[in-house]
Amino acid sequence: MEKIPARAWIENAKNTSEEIMKEEDIPLLEDFDVQGLNEEELRVLRSEIRNRVCKLSAKDKQIRRLRRNRRSAFRVKNKLEVETENQIAQNEYLECLLAQMEQDNRHCEEYVQQLERTGLELKNLLEKAEREYKRDVSH
Repeated sequence: MEKIPARAWIENAKNTSEEIMKEEDIPLLEDFDVQGLNEEELRVLRSEIRNRVCKLSAKDKQIRRLRRNRRSAFRVKNKLEVETENQIAQNEYLECLLAQMEQDNRHCEEYVQQLERTGLELKNLLEKAEREYKRDVSH
């Protein structure tokens, strides 16, 4: 395999902010033609390689975090949907219960009115019977 010219790669790396997509895109130190490089150029080369590895690592961590967050968001969304459906069902049940209680209340009110009428009729009958009794006793 042909070696990568180190000086040209260093200059290119300094002048561009290349987006690294995969680990295979990062050349290793042994992939470079380092003959004739001084210590400073060798240090810069190592630093650029390390920076790219760090960027890739940070990008991988970010992708994992985003995937985790997405899964978590889906779990929360699903949980909220279930809770919403349960709340809707509970509200429907409570509305039915309330309607039944209102109907029962109307029947109770009608029954109370009927009892009041019956009580009034009984009171009138009792008063009439008392008057007739007093009249019969006085004669």
